[in-house]
Amino acid sequence: MSGNLPKQQILTLFKDKVIDFFEALIEQFPNEEDFIFLRLVVNDAPVEKIITAVTIAILPYSDMILNKNERFFLEKCSEILKNIPEINVGDIKIDHFRKIWLSSVLTPEDRDILWDWFKLFVKLSKQYEIYLPDKLRSSIDSKK
Repeated sequence: MSGNLPKQQILTLFKDKVIDFFEALIEQFPNEEDFIFLRLVVNDAPVEKIITAVTIAILPYSDMILNKNERFFLEKCSEILKNIPEINVGDIKIDHFRKIWLSSVLTPEDRDILWDWFKLFVKLSKQYEIYLPDKLRSSIDSKK
């Protein structure tokens, strides 16, 4: 994605891609009901609130994601879910990604696919960052 996309296009693309992401997870892990819950939350919640929360949560870890530092999945990924107010943390097990990452279920190709998804979310978050109020943008910079 070169240049900045219009805000509405980023919102639409983000929502579509996050839903696609959870659908792929549901297909691979059909017994993980929390992924179904998360897909429903993303589908029903105001996309602007979710992308704002994800942008604030994910951008401080963009270097980890872009460099495929597995500490992201082991230590930081759950923080993203914790920072999305539309998700009631008590209703889901927020360490799913850590458990899945540590399991023998994921092949190296599956891990690469997860990295690709998160790299896409970083790119979309960077595109969206310019639409955040200055106060929120500075909070991202302070976490980097």
